Amino acid sequence: MDRGVLKGNLTAIIDSSPVHGAGALCDTYELIRGFLRQATTAAGDRLGAEVAKATEPFCGAKPDIDWQDPVARKAHLGELVAAGRALLAEVGDIDDPAVATPAGLLAQVIGDDVTEDEDGNPEIRQGVAPDRTISHSDPEMRHGRKSASRRFDGHKMDVTTDEDTELVLGVDVRPGNAGDGEGAAPLLAQVMALPGIVITTLLGDMAYSDGDVREAVEQHGAELVAKVPPVTNGGRFPKTDFEIDLEAQAVTCPAREITTDARPARDHKGRAATRFVFAAATCGACPFQTQCTTANGGRQITVGVHEARIAAARAAQATPETKALLRRRSKVERKIDHLQDLGMRQARYRGRRKTRLQALLAATVANFKRLGVLGAFDTAFELAVAA
Repeated sequence: MDRGVLKGNLTAIIDSSPVHGAGALCDTYELIRGFLRQATTAAGDRLGAEVAKATEPFCGAKPDIDWQDPVARKAHLGELVAAGRALLAEVGDIDDPAVATPAGLLAQVIGDDVTEDEDGNPEIRQGVAPDRTISHSDPEMRHGRKSASRRFDGHKMDVTTDEDTELVLGVDVRPGNAGDGEGAAPLLAQVMALPGIVITTLLGDMAYSDGDVREAVEQHGAELVAKVPPVTNGGRFPKTDFEIDLEAQAVTCPAREITTDARPARDHKGRAATRFVFAAATCGACPFQTQCTTANGGRQITVGVHEARIAAARAAQATPETKALLRRRSKVERKIDHLQDLGMRQARYRGRRKTRLQALLAATVANFKRLGVLGAFDTAFELAVAA
C-alpha cells in the first residue's frame, strides 16, 4: 500500500479451483486394511496377543482372493470388519495420538462404508457418505465436484485477487467437498487482516450468491456482488413473478390477488421462515391457475430470512453498473489458470496444510511475475512476506 501498488478501497475477486490430492484413492477394503495397519503398527506391544494375531493377516499385502466373486469379497469384508472392531475395542484406552488418529479413521470408515445384511453380516453400504474418507495415505482428501460433470479427488483451493492490479491477495485450501461460498468470509477475513488492505467489494460467481454467504461477507465490511441464480417453477409462474411486501406482510400474485395469510414454516436449512398461502377458492377461480400451480389448494410462497437481501441483489444485477462489475470477475479465472500452470492442479504433498503451503508459494511466484509487469519490483518481497 505504501508503494502505491494497492490503492485505496479495493475491489477483490474470489473463486475456487480443484486440486487433485497426492494420496492414493482407495476402496473400502483397502481403507480398512490401511488404517488397521497404521493403528496396529503404532500400538505395537500395547496390543494384546489375541488381537495382534487377529489383525496380523490384514497388515501385509493385498490378500489373494477371487475379487470377481461377490461371495468371496463379502466374506473378506466380514473378516476385515471383525478384525477392525477387535482392534478398536483394544486400543480405546490408549492415550496416544499416533494410535488414536488411525483408529478413529478406521472407525469412521467402518461406520460410513459398511452396513449389515438381514443376517447381520457386513456388506458395502450403497451410496456415499457426505464426508467420506477416500485415502489412507492422505485422509484429508475428499470427493469433490467443480460442476455437475467435473468430479475430482483431493482439495479445493480458494483464491482472492485484486481486481485492479490482478495480484493474489490470499489463498486457502479446504476440503474437496466443501461448498465454494463457505470459503468466502474466512478468506476475506484473512486478507483484511493484512496491514493496509481494505476490501469494500467482493466479486464472485453464482456459487457465492447464497444469502448466508452475503451476510457473512457483509459482517467483514464488504459487499458481495454475485449473480443470483434464476428461479424456475417447471414452466409456471416462478416466485419472482410475485410481489413480496415484507413490511405489509403481504404477497401479490401475477393476477393481482393479494394474500396476507402468513404461516410459520421452515426453509431448506431448517430455519424459521414464513409461508404465504393463497386461498384455494381464489386460485380455483383464477384464469391463470394452470400457469401458476398444480396443487389442489392455493399457491404458496415461502419467504426466508434473506428474502430482502436476495431481492436487492437480483434488482442490482440488472443495472449497467453491476453488469459491468460482474464482467470483470473473469480476471480471477486467468489467475487460477496461472496458478495451475505453476503446479496447483496437483498437490505435491499429502495433507491440506502442506498443500496450502504449496498454494502460497505458487501465489508468491505469480505475484512476483505480476509485479514485474506492473513495474513494482521493490514491492515484490514485501507482498511475498505478507502472503
